[in-house]
Amino acid sequence: MKLLAAGFLMTATTLYTVTPASAAPMIDWRPCPNDVAAQCASLRVPVDWARPEGRTIALRLMKLPALAPDRRIGTLFDIPGGPGESGTEALKRPSELHKALRQRFDVVGYDPRTTVALSALPASCTRTWSTLTDPRDHAAYAGQVRALSRGVAACRRDDRTGLLTHLDSISAARDMEAVRRALGETRLAFTVRSYGGVPMTAYARLFPERVRAAYLDGVPDHVDAWTGRGREWLTGTEQAFDRFVSWCAATTACELHGRNVRSLWRRLVRRADAFPVPVLKGAFAGRELTGWHLRISAPVLLLPGVAGDSSWRAFAASVRGALRGDASGFAMPSLGNLRHWTRPVVLALQCPDGLWGRTGYPALRGNRGFLERLSPDFGALSYPNLACTGWTVPLANPPRPLPARRLPPFLGAGTHPGDYTPTRRLLRHIPGSATVRYDGPGHVIYLGGMPGAHCVVEHAVRYLTDLTLPSGAVCRAKK
Repeated sequence: MKLLAAGFLMTATTLYTVTPASAAPMIDWRPCPNDVAAQCASLRVPVDWARPEGRTIALRLMKLPALAPDRRIGTLFDIPGGPGESGTEALKRPSELHKALRQRFDVVGYDPRTTVALSALPASCTRTWSTLTDPRDHAAYAGQVRALSRGVAACRRDDRTGLLTHLDSISAARDMEAVRRALGETRLAFTVRSYGGVPMTAYARLFPERVRAAYLDGVPDHVDAWTGRGREWLTGTEQAFDRFVSWCAATTACELHGRNVRSLWRRLVRRADAFPVPVLKGAFAGRELTGWHLRISAPVLLLPGVAGDSSWRAFAASVRGALRGDASGFAMPSLGNLRHWTRPVVLALQCPDGLWGRTGYPALRGNRGFLERLSPDFGALSYPNLACTGWTVPLANPPRPLPARRLPPFLGAGTHPGDYTPTRRLLRHIPGSATVRYDGPGHVIYLGGMPGAHCVVEHAVRYLTDLTLPSGAVCRAKK
Protein backbone atom coordinates (compact mmCIF):
# COMPACT_ATOMS: atom_id res chain seq x y z
CA MET A 1 0.00 0.00 0.00
CA LYS A 2 1.23 3.43 -0.89
CA LEU A 3 0.10 6.42 1.12
CA LEU A 4 -0.16 9.59 -0.93
CA ALA A 5 -0.36 13.15 0.25
CA ALA A 6 -3.79 14.69 -0.07
CA GLY A 7 -4.26 16.74 -3.21
CA PHE A 8 -5.63 19.77 -1.38
CA LEU A 9 -5.77 21.34 2.03
CA MET A 10 -8.86 22.40 3.92
CA THR A 11 -9.05 25.06 6.55
CA ALA A 12 -10.09 24.03 10.03
CA THR A 13 -13.34 25.95 9.58
CA THR A 14 -14.21 24.05 6.42
CA LEU A 15 -13.21 20.68 7.77
CA TYR A 16 -15.06 20.70 11.05
CA THR A 17 -18.26 22.47 10.12
CA VAL A 18 -21.26 20.78 11.71
CA THR A 19 -24.10 20.90 9.20
CA PRO A 20 -26.93 18.59 8.20
CA ALA A 21 -26.25 16.51 5.09
CA SER A 22 -28.80 17.18 2.35
CA ALA A 23 -30.58 14.15 0.91
CA ALA A 24 -29.59 15.06 -2.64
CA PRO A 25 -27.44 18.19 -2.93
CA MET A 26 -26.65 19.61 -6.34
CA ILE A 27 -23.03 20.10 -7.33
CA ASP A 28 -21.86 23.64 -8.10
CA TRP A 29 -19.30 23.01 -10.85
CA ARG A 30 -16.83 25.81 -11.56
CA PRO A 31 -13.73 26.05 -13.74
CA CYS A 32 -10.72 24.50 -12.03
CA PRO A 33 -7.83 26.84 -11.23
CA ASN A 34 -5.24 26.75 -14.04
CA ASP A 35 -7.27 24.19 -16.03
CA VAL A 36 -9.95 25.57 -18.32
CA ALA A 37 -10.86 22.09 -19.63
CA ALA A 38 -11.84 20.73 -16.21
CA GLN A 39 -14.51 21.66 -13.70
CA CYS A 40 -14.10 21.48 -9.92
CA ALA A 41 -16.47 21.30 -6.97
CA SER A 42 -16.84 19.83 -3.50
CA LEU A 43 -19.53 17.78 -1.82
CA ARG A 44 -20.19 17.53 1.89
CA VAL A 45 -20.90 14.11 3.38
CA PRO A 46 -21.36 12.95 6.98
CA VAL A 47 -18.31 11.72 8.86
CA ASP A 48 -20.57 9.02 10.32
CA TRP A 49 -23.35 7.89 8.00
CA ALA A 50 -25.23 6.50 11.02
CA ARG A 51 -25.47 10.12 12.26
CA PRO A 52 -26.13 12.16 9.10
CA GLU A 53 -26.95 15.28 11.10
CA GLY A 54 -23.51 15.33 12.74
CA ARG A 55 -20.13 16.50 11.53
CA THR A 56 -19.42 16.56 7.82
CA ILE A 57 -16.36 16.63 5.59
CA ALA A 58 -15.89 18.01 2.08
CA LEU A 59 -14.89 15.68 -0.74
CA ARG A 60 -13.17 17.37 -3.63
CA LEU A 61 -14.50 16.54 -7.11
CA MET A 62 -13.19 17.10 -10.64
CA LYS A 63 -15.03 16.62 -13.94
CA LEU A 64 -13.78 16.34 -17.50
CA PRO A 65 -16.95 17.04 -19.54
CA ALA A 66 -17.84 14.79 -22.46
CA LEU A 67 -16.32 16.01 -25.73
CA ALA A 68 -19.30 14.84 -27.79
CA PRO A 69 -22.24 15.93 -25.61
CA ASP A 70 -24.82 14.98 -28.25
CA ARG A 71 -23.57 11.36 -28.01
CA ARG A 72 -23.10 11.39 -24.24
CA ILE A 73 -23.88 8.10 -22.45
CA GLY A 74 -23.61 9.34 -18.88
CA THR A 75 -20.99 9.76 -16.14
CA LEU A 76 -17.91 7.62 -15.65
CA PHE A 77 -16.77 7.70 -12.01
CA ASP A 78 -13.10 6.91 -11.39
CA ILE A 79 -12.35 5.23 -8.04
CA PRO A 80 -8.72 5.66 -6.91
CA GLY A 81 -6.61 3.20 -4.95
CA GLY A 82 -4.27 3.59 -2.02
CA PRO A 83 -6.26 3.79 0.19
CA GLY A 84 -5.49 7.47 0.38
CA GLU A 85 -4.76 8.25 -3.26
CA SER A 86 -6.09 11.53 -4.62
CA GLY A 87 -8.44 10.90 -7.52
CA THR A 88 -8.50 14.54 -8.57
CA GLU A 89 -4.71 14.67 -8.84
CA ALA A 90 -4.78 11.57 -11.03
CA LEU A 91 -7.43 13.12 -13.27
CA LYS A 92 -5.20 16.13 -13.91
CA ARG A 93 -3.12 13.71 -16.00
CA PRO A 94 -5.88 11.72 -17.70
CA SER A 95 -4.96 8.21 -18.73
CA GLU A 96 -5.23 6.84 -22.24
CA LEU A 97 -8.44 5.13 -21.15
CA HIS A 98 -10.07 8.28 -19.82
CA LYS A 99 -9.05 10.30 -22.85
CA ALA A 100 -10.82 7.78 -25.08
CA LEU A 101 -13.92 7.60 -22.88
CA ARG A 102 -14.34 11.39 -22.76
CA GLN A 103 -15.91 11.20 -26.20
CA ARG A 104 -19.02 9.63 -24.67
CA PHE A 105 -18.81 10.25 -20.91
CA ASP A 106 -18.34 12.97 -18.37
CA VAL A 107 -15.34 11.62 -16.45
CA VAL A 108 -15.51 12.42 -12.72
CA GLY A 109 -12.77 11.82 -10.16
CA TYR A 110 -12.79 12.54 -6.45
CA ASP A 111 -10.69 12.57 -3.32
CA PRO A 112 -12.20 9.93 -1.01
CA ARG A 113 -12.49 10.35 2.76
CA THR A 114 -9.24 8.38 3.08
CA THR A 115 -7.48 11.18 1.18
CA VAL A 116 -9.07 13.79 3.44
CA ALA A 117 -7.87 11.87 6.50
CA LEU A 118 -4.22 11.93 5.44
CA SER A 119 -4.15 15.71 5.64
CA ALA A 120 -6.67 16.16 8.47
CA LEU A 121 -5.62 13.70 11.17
CA PRO A 122 -3.16 14.87 13.86
CA ALA A 123 0.51 13.95 14.09
CA SER A 124 -0.14 11.18 16.60
CA CYS A 125 -2.05 9.34 13.87
CA THR A 126 0.84 9.34 11.39
CA ARG A 127 3.57 8.63 13.93
CA THR A 128 5.44 5.31 13.93
CA TRP A 129 4.72 3.78 17.33
CA SER A 130 6.87 0.65 17.25
CA THR A 131 8.20 -2.02 14.89
CA LEU A 132 6.21 -5.16 14.19
CA THR A 133 7.68 -8.51 15.10
CA ASP A 134 6.59 -12.10 14.58
CA PRO A 135 5.41 -13.02 18.12
CA ARG A 136 6.26 -16.62 19.04
CA ASP A 137 4.34 -16.75 22.32
CA HIS A 138 1.28 -15.15 23.85
CA ALA A 139 3.29 -12.71 25.97
CA ALA A 140 5.10 -11.32 22.92
CA TYR A 141 1.81 -11.09 21.05
CA ALA A 142 0.09 -9.25 23.92
CA GLY A 143 2.99 -6.79 24.21
CA GLN A 144 2.80 -5.96 20.52
CA VAL A 145 -0.98 -5.50 20.64
CA ARG A 146 -0.59 -3.13 23.60
CA ALA A 147 1.96 -1.02 21.69
CA LEU A 148 -0.28 -0.81 18.62
CA SER A 149 -3.39 -0.11 20.69
CA ARG A 150 -1.63 2.73 22.53
CA GLY A 151 -0.99 4.41 19.21
CA VAL A 152 -4.59 3.99 18.07
CA ALA A 153 -5.88 5.29 21.41
CA ALA A 154 -3.63 8.38 21.24
CA CYS A 155 -4.68 9.10 17.68
CA ARG A 156 -8.34 8.68 18.55
CA ARG A 157 -7.98 10.99 21.53
CA ASP A 158 -6.36 13.72 19.42
CA ASP A 159 -8.62 13.32 16.38
CA ARG A 160 -11.01 16.29 16.24
CA THR A 161 -12.54 15.14 12.96
CA GLY A 162 -13.97 11.81 14.10
CA LEU A 163 -12.64 10.30 10.88
CA LEU A 164 -10.30 7.71 12.38
CA THR A 165 -13.03 5.16 13.04
CA HIS A 166 -14.97 5.94 9.85
CA LEU A 167 -12.46 5.21 7.10
CA ASP A 168 -13.95 1.85 6.18
CA SER A 169 -15.10 1.08 2.66
CA ILE A 170 -18.79 0.94 3.64
CA SER A 171 -18.56 4.63 4.52
CA ALA A 172 -16.69 5.26 1.27
CA ALA A 173 -19.42 3.44 -0.69
CA ARG A 174 -22.08 5.65 0.87
CA ASP A 175 -20.01 8.67 -0.15
CA MET A 176 -19.94 7.33 -3.72
CA GLU A 177 -23.72 7.03 -3.68
CA ALA A 178 -23.99 10.62 -2.43
CA VAL A 179 -21.91 11.71 -5.42
CA ARG A 180 -24.19 9.77 -7.79
CA ARG A 181 -27.29 11.41 -6.36
CA ALA A 182 -25.71 14.84 -6.51
CA LEU A 183 -24.78 14.26 -10.16
CA GLY A 184 -28.41 13.41 -10.91
CA GLU A 185 -27.47 10.14 -12.62
CA THR A 186 -29.66 7.03 -12.42
CA ARG A 187 -26.65 4.76 -12.87
CA LEU A 188 -22.89 5.20 -13.10
CA ALA A 189 -20.11 3.50 -15.01
CA PHE A 190 -16.89 2.99 -13.05
CA THR A 191 -13.17 2.66 -13.59
CA VAL A 192 -11.61 1.20 -10.46
CA ARG A 193 -7.99 0.57 -9.54
CA SER A 194 -6.05 -1.25 -6.84
CA TYR A 195 -7.54 -0.93 -3.31
CA GLY A 196 -10.42 1.03 -4.84
CA GLY A 197 -11.85 -2.39 -5.59
CA VAL A 198 -12.82 -2.74 -1.93
CA PRO A 199 -15.12 0.34 -1.79
CA MET A 200 -16.37 -0.64 -5.26
CA THR A 201 -17.30 -4.08 -3.94
CA ALA A 202 -19.03 -2.43 -0.97
CA TYR A 203 -20.94 -0.16 -3.37
CA ALA A 204 -21.98 -3.16 -5.46
CA ARG A 205 -23.39 -4.82 -2.31
CA LEU A 206 -25.32 -1.75 -1.19
CA PHE A 207 -26.45 -0.28 -4.50
CA PRO A 208 -26.30 -2.95 -7.22
CA GLU A 209 -29.01 -1.32 -9.37
CA ARG A 210 -26.94 1.87 -9.61
CA VAL A 211 -24.07 0.20 -11.52
CA ARG A 212 -24.22 0.39 -15.32
CA ALA A 213 -20.74 -1.10 -15.81
CA ALA A 214 -17.49 -1.41 -13.87
CA TYR A 215 -13.94 -1.95 -15.12
CA LEU A 216 -11.66 -3.19 -12.29
CA ASP A 217 -7.87 -3.11 -12.70
CA GLY A 218 -5.61 -4.95 -10.25
CA VAL A 219 -8.07 -5.12 -7.35
CA PRO A 220 -8.26 -7.31 -4.20
CA ASP A 221 -10.90 -9.98 -3.74
CA HIS A 222 -13.18 -8.82 -0.93
CA VAL A 223 -15.61 -11.73 -1.11
CA ASP A 224 -13.72 -14.92 -0.28
CA ALA A 225 -12.08 -15.69 3.03
CA TRP A 226 -8.54 -14.63 3.79
CA THR A 227 -7.21 -18.19 3.51
CA GLY A 228 -8.13 -18.34 -0.16
CA ARG A 229 -6.43 -15.02 -0.88
CA GLY A 230 -3.36 -16.11 1.10
CA ARG A 231 -3.14 -19.30 -0.91
CA GLU A 232 -3.22 -17.44 -4.22
CA TRP A 233 -0.76 -14.79 -3.05
CA LEU A 234 1.78 -17.46 -2.10
CA THR A 235 1.14 -19.37 -5.33
CA GLY A 236 1.92 -16.19 -7.24
CA THR A 237 5.12 -15.67 -5.25
CA GLU A 238 6.25 -19.23 -5.93
CA GLN A 239 5.53 -18.82 -9.64
CA ALA A 240 7.50 -15.57 -9.72
CA PHE A 241 10.40 -17.28 -7.93
CA ASP A 242 10.34 -20.14 -10.46
CA ARG A 243 10.67 -17.62 -13.28
CA PHE A 244 13.42 -15.81 -11.41
CA VAL A 245 15.36 -19.08 -11.00
CA SER A 246 15.02 -19.80 -14.74
CA TRP A 247 16.18 -16.29 -15.62
CA CYS A 248 19.18 -16.59 -13.29
CA ALA A 249 20.18 -19.87 -14.90
CA ALA A 250 19.91 -18.40 -18.40
CA THR A 251 21.73 -15.06 -18.08
CA THR A 252 24.94 -13.75 -16.62
CA ALA A 253 23.18 -10.50 -15.65
CA CYS A 254 21.94 -12.32 -12.55
CA GLU A 255 24.48 -12.11 -9.72
CA LEU A 256 23.59 -15.69 -8.74
CA HIS A 257 24.15 -17.08 -12.24
CA GLY A 258 25.65 -20.53 -12.29
CA ARG A 259 24.52 -21.43 -8.78
CA ASN A 260 21.59 -23.44 -7.43
CA VAL A 261 19.40 -20.46 -6.56
CA ARG A 262 16.61 -22.41 -4.86
CA SER A 263 19.07 -24.23 -2.63
CA LEU A 264 20.88 -20.96 -1.84
CA TRP A 265 17.63 -19.26 -0.81
CA ARG A 266 16.53 -22.09 1.44
CA ARG A 267 19.93 -22.28 3.11
CA LEU A 268 20.01 -18.52 3.62
CA VAL A 269 16.56 -18.41 5.22
CA ARG A 270 17.21 -21.37 7.54
CA ARG A 271 20.57 -19.97 8.61
CA ALA A 272 19.12 -16.49 9.23
CA ASP A 273 16.45 -17.96 11.52
CA ALA A 274 19.22 -19.44 13.64
CA PHE A 275 21.83 -16.69 13.18
CA PRO A 276 20.30 -13.36 12.09
CA VAL A 277 22.17 -11.50 9.35
CA PRO A 278 23.39 -7.98 10.19
CA VAL A 279 22.44 -4.88 8.23
CA LEU A 280 25.67 -3.00 7.54
CA LYS A 281 24.48 -0.03 5.47
CA GLY A 282 21.63 2.44 5.20
CA ALA A 283 18.98 3.72 7.58
CA PHE A 284 18.75 0.41 9.43
CA ALA A 285 22.47 -0.21 9.89
CA GLY A 286 23.11 -2.12 13.10
CA ARG A 287 19.88 -4.11 12.95
CA GLU A 288 19.67 -7.84 12.20
CA LEU A 289 17.31 -9.76 9.93
CA THR A 290 15.94 -13.24 10.56
CA GLY A 291 14.64 -15.71 8.00
CA TRP A 292 11.16 -14.31 8.63
CA HIS A 293 12.34 -10.85 7.58
CA LEU A 294 13.77 -12.30 4.38
CA ARG A 295 10.60 -14.24 3.58
CA ILE A 296 8.34 -11.19 3.94
CA SER A 297 10.77 -9.09 1.85
CA ALA A 298 11.00 -11.46 -1.11
CA PRO A 299 7.51 -10.88 -2.61
CA VAL A 300 8.10 -7.10 -2.59
CA LEU A 301 10.95 -7.61 -5.04
CA LEU A 302 9.78 -10.70 -6.93
CA LEU A 303 6.10 -10.12 -7.67
CA PRO A 304 6.26 -6.82 -9.57
CA GLY A 305 9.18 -7.95 -11.72
CA VAL A 306 10.05 -9.72 -14.93
CA ALA A 307 13.23 -11.24 -16.27
CA GLY A 308 16.12 -8.83 -16.07
CA ASP A 309 14.29 -5.81 -14.66
CA SER A 310 15.59 -3.75 -11.76
CA SER A 311 13.55 -5.50 -9.03
CA TRP A 312 14.81 -8.96 -9.99
CA ARG A 313 18.38 -7.73 -10.25
CA ALA A 314 17.97 -6.14 -6.82
CA PHE A 315 16.66 -9.42 -5.39
CA ALA A 316 19.65 -11.33 -6.77
CA ALA A 317 22.08 -8.75 -5.40
CA SER A 318 20.31 -8.77 -2.01
CA VAL A 319 20.53 -12.56 -1.74
CA ARG A 320 24.22 -12.48 -2.68
CA GLY A 321 24.89 -9.76 -0.09
CA ALA A 322 23.06 -11.63 2.67
CA LEU A 323 24.99 -14.82 1.90
CA ARG A 324 28.16 -12.76 2.42
CA GLY A 325 26.92 -11.41 5.76
CA ASP A 326 25.18 -8.13 4.84
CA ALA A 327 21.35 -8.08 4.68
CA SER A 328 21.13 -4.39 3.73
CA GLY A 329 19.24 -5.14 0.51
CA PHE A 330 16.36 -6.63 2.49
CA ALA A 331 16.24 -3.97 5.21
CA MET A 332 13.85 -1.44 3.70
CA PRO A 333 11.31 -3.97 2.32
CA SER A 334 11.16 -5.63 5.74
CA LEU A 335 12.02 -3.19 8.54
CA GLY A 336 10.71 -0.14 6.66
CA ASN A 337 7.32 -1.76 6.10
CA LEU A 338 7.22 -3.22 9.60
CA ARG A 339 7.56 0.30 11.02
CA HIS A 340 5.15 1.86 8.51
CA TRP A 341 2.38 -0.56 9.51
CA THR A 342 2.41 0.63 13.15
CA ARG A 343 1.02 4.05 12.19
CA PRO A 344 -2.56 4.37 13.45
CA VAL A 345 -3.76 5.92 10.20
CA VAL A 346 -2.46 2.91 8.26
CA LEU A 347 -4.43 0.57 10.50
CA ALA A 348 -7.52 2.77 10.18
CA LEU A 349 -7.30 2.79 6.38
CA GLN A 350 -7.11 -0.98 5.91
CA CYS A 351 -8.00 -3.02 8.99
CA PRO A 352 -11.75 -2.14 9.14
CA ASP A 353 -12.28 -3.98 5.84
CA GLY A 354 -11.15 -7.31 7.28
CA LEU A 355 -8.93 -8.36 4.38
CA TRP A 356 -6.21 -9.79 6.60
CA GLY A 357 -7.90 -12.59 8.47
CA ARG A 358 -9.01 -13.08 12.06
CA THR A 359 -7.18 -11.54 15.00
CA GLY A 360 -6.27 -12.95 18.39
CA TYR A 361 -3.23 -15.05 19.22
CA PRO A 362 -4.74 -18.49 18.41
CA ALA A 363 -5.87 -17.17 15.01
CA LEU A 364 -2.46 -15.61 14.37
CA ARG A 365 -0.70 -18.84 15.23
CA GLY A 366 -3.08 -20.76 12.97
CA ASN A 367 -2.48 -18.30 10.13
CA ARG A 368 1.27 -18.71 10.51
CA GLY A 369 1.05 -22.49 10.34
CA PHE A 370 -1.24 -22.34 7.31
CA LEU A 371 1.15 -20.06 5.39
CA GLU A 372 4.27 -22.03 6.31
CA ARG A 373 2.65 -25.29 5.20
CA LEU A 374 1.63 -23.76 1.89
CA SER A 375 5.08 -22.37 1.16
CA PRO A 376 8.10 -23.25 3.32
CA ASP A 377 10.20 -20.86 1.22
CA PHE A 378 7.96 -17.77 1.47
CA GLY A 379 5.10 -18.48 3.85
CA ALA A 380 5.16 -15.98 6.71
CA LEU A 381 2.84 -13.66 8.57
CA SER A 382 2.68 -10.39 6.64
CA TYR A 383 2.72 -6.79 7.86
CA PRO A 384 -1.09 -6.40 7.81
CA ASN A 385 -1.66 -9.82 9.41
CA LEU A 386 0.33 -8.55 12.38
CA ALA A 387 -0.69 -4.88 12.40
CA CYS A 388 -4.43 -5.45 12.33
CA THR A 389 -4.24 -7.31 15.63
CA GLY A 390 -3.91 -3.82 17.15
CA TRP A 391 -7.15 -2.54 15.57
CA THR A 392 -9.61 -3.32 18.34
CA VAL A 393 -12.55 -1.44 16.78
CA PRO A 394 -15.20 -3.91 15.48
CA LEU A 395 -14.85 -4.64 11.76
CA ALA A 396 -17.15 -2.40 9.75
CA ASN A 397 -16.86 -4.18 6.40
CA PRO A 398 -15.77 -7.84 6.56
CA PRO A 399 -15.62 -9.87 3.32
CA ARG A 400 -18.96 -11.41 2.35
CA PRO A 401 -20.98 -12.36 -0.75
CA LEU A 402 -22.22 -10.03 -3.46
CA PRO A 403 -25.82 -9.74 -4.73
CA ALA A 404 -24.46 -11.25 -7.93
CA ARG A 405 -27.71 -11.64 -9.86
CA ARG A 406 -28.62 -7.99 -9.36
CA LEU A 407 -25.34 -6.77 -10.87
CA PRO A 408 -24.37 -6.36 -14.52
CA PRO A 409 -21.30 -8.27 -15.75
CA PHE A 410 -18.03 -6.54 -14.86
CA LEU A 411 -14.72 -6.43 -16.74
CA GLY A 412 -11.44 -6.96 -14.91
CA ALA A 413 -7.79 -6.80 -15.90
CA GLY A 414 -4.56 -7.57 -14.15
CA THR A 415 -0.88 -8.21 -14.62
CA HIS A 416 0.05 -11.88 -14.53
CA PRO A 417 0.32 -13.46 -12.04
CA GLY A 418 0.23 -10.76 -9.36
CA ASP A 419 -2.90 -8.67 -10.06
CA TYR A 420 -4.71 -10.95 -12.48
CA THR A 421 -5.39 -13.74 -9.97
CA PRO A 422 -7.28 -11.76 -7.26
CA THR A 423 -9.14 -9.70 -9.87
CA ARG A 424 -10.30 -12.83 -11.69
CA ARG A 425 -11.21 -14.44 -8.38
CA LEU A 426 -13.44 -11.49 -7.43
CA LEU A 427 -15.18 -11.34 -10.81
CA ARG A 428 -15.99 -15.05 -10.74
CA HIS A 429 -18.67 -14.13 -8.21
CA ILE A 430 -20.51 -11.99 -10.80
CA PRO A 431 -22.15 -14.03 -13.58
CA GLY A 432 -21.11 -13.15 -17.13
CA SER A 433 -18.05 -11.15 -16.11
CA ALA A 434 -14.73 -11.38 -17.95
CA THR A 435 -11.06 -10.73 -17.16
CA VAL A 436 -8.23 -9.64 -19.44
CA ARG A 437 -4.82 -11.09 -18.60
CA TYR A 438 -1.87 -8.80 -19.24
CA ASP A 439 1.36 -10.80 -19.55
CA GLY A 440 3.70 -8.16 -18.24
CA PRO A 441 4.86 -6.49 -15.03
CA GLY A 442 3.45 -3.58 -13.10
CA HIS A 443 0.31 -2.55 -11.27
CA VAL A 444 -2.82 -0.81 -12.64
CA ILE A 445 -2.48 -1.24 -16.39
CA TYR A 446 -4.61 1.66 -17.57
CA LEU A 447 -2.59 4.23 -15.58
CA GLY A 448 0.86 2.70 -15.86
CA GLY A 449 1.77 3.44 -19.48
CA MET A 450 3.09 -0.11 -19.78
CA PRO A 451 4.20 -1.46 -23.17
CA GLY A 452 1.25 -3.28 -24.69
CA ALA A 453 -1.27 -1.68 -22.32
CA HIS A 454 -3.16 -0.23 -25.29
CA CYS A 455 -4.57 -3.71 -25.89
CA VAL A 456 -6.18 -3.70 -22.42
CA VAL A 457 -7.45 -0.15 -22.87
CA GLU A 458 -9.21 -1.12 -26.11
CA HIS A 459 -11.10 -3.90 -24.33
CA ALA A 460 -12.06 -1.52 -21.51
CA VAL A 461 -13.28 1.22 -23.89
CA ARG A 462 -15.39 -1.26 -25.85
CA TYR A 463 -16.93 -2.65 -22.69
CA LEU A 464 -17.66 0.66 -20.97
CA THR A 465 -19.08 2.21 -24.14
CA ASP A 466 -20.98 -0.69 -25.75
CA LEU A 467 -21.12 -3.19 -22.85
CA THR A 468 -19.29 -5.71 -25.04
CA LEU A 469 -17.13 -8.15 -23.08
CA PRO A 470 -14.10 -10.06 -24.44
CA SER A 471 -13.71 -13.80 -24.06
CA GLY A 472 -10.40 -15.26 -22.89
CA ALA A 473 -8.51 -12.11 -23.81
CA VAL A 474 -4.73 -11.99 -23.31
CA CYS A 475 -2.63 -8.86 -23.89
CA ARG A 476 1.14 -9.19 -24.08
CA ALA A 477 3.77 -6.63 -23.17
CA LYS A 478 5.60 -5.45 -26.24
CA LYS A 479 9.35 -5.90 -26.21
